[in-house]
Amino acid sequence: MRYKTFARIVSLSGVCFVGLALYECMGPGQAPKARPDIVDRRPVPPPHRIAPRRSTTPSPEPSVVNGIPRIRQVDGDALGLAGRPISEVKAKDVFFRKPYKVKAFQDAGHTTINRLKLDLDRDGLWDEKWDFEGDKVKRHVATRDDEHYDQEFRLQDGHWVFKNAPSSQTPPVPGRPNSPAIRSGAADTTRQTPPSPPAVGTLPLGPLDADLLALRTHPVSDYKAKDVFGNRPYKVKAFQDDGQSSINRLKVDLDRDGLWDEKWTFSGDLVTRQRSTGDNETYDENYILDSSGWRKQ
Repeated sequence: MRYKTFARIVSLSGVCFVGLALYECMGPGQAPKARPDIVDRRPVPPPHRIAPRRSTTPSPEPSVVNGIPRIRQVDGDALGLAGRPISEVKAKDVFFRKPYKVKAFQDAGHTTINRLKLDLDRDGLWDEKWDFEGDKVKRHVATRDDEHYDQEFRLQDGHWVFKNAPSSQTPPVPGRPNSPAIRSGAADTTRQTPPSPPAVGTLPLGPLDADLLALRTHPVSDYKAKDVFGNRPYKVKAFQDDGQSSINRLKVDLDRDGLWDEKWTFSGDLVTRQRSTGDNETYDENYILDSSGWRKQ
């Protein structure tokens, strides 16, 4: 072997030895230590706070307007079940999207729903029991929210009337269950002067009106819009115009003769009604719904 070749081998071996020694001293994977004089002074962000959720439960509807017992939304929905076979609804919770629960019954020998139970606040206790007996509607109310039904009412001319109340007696107006005044034994402030007879130019609410008023809070997709109540003697066609979240117009054919006898419009709390008294689709009478019934314009 030549001397120059031997010298190169020795030099290369020395370089490898030095490199290996440095590697052993440093150690694999060791990171340089942070300088103690460097401090992270960035501000710490405050903890994230979740805004409290606002309650979406609607406020209870007043049961009396100008001294006259009114039909509540739940009443309109419940009355809309009269005359319907139980197969058309989800009997254990008919209005499952509503804040109240309604259970429907069709007893043996009946062809349509004849009883209801209502849990107004979904607390597991039935606040009211209803009976449909032909054209009569009976309503039993547990005022203490304990399923002991201590008040009974009848539906007359679109209003709830206390059972067996003589004309000289002021019938109590049904309030919401578990009323503080009732529970505490305080003076009965629910008694009101009986409603006066309808004024000239007004029409009382009837069962058909209750059926139609119950539609105002529903989207049109919940029904067969061209004939909402297919098994009734009257025909109702529902409309939900652009920009509306629920049904806002109705047409009513009272005798299914192909002519629309009435047109209804829902605009917020305002309900207007046009009537064709000549059964010719010429609407010559206009009404607005208020606490006394249909008031002629």
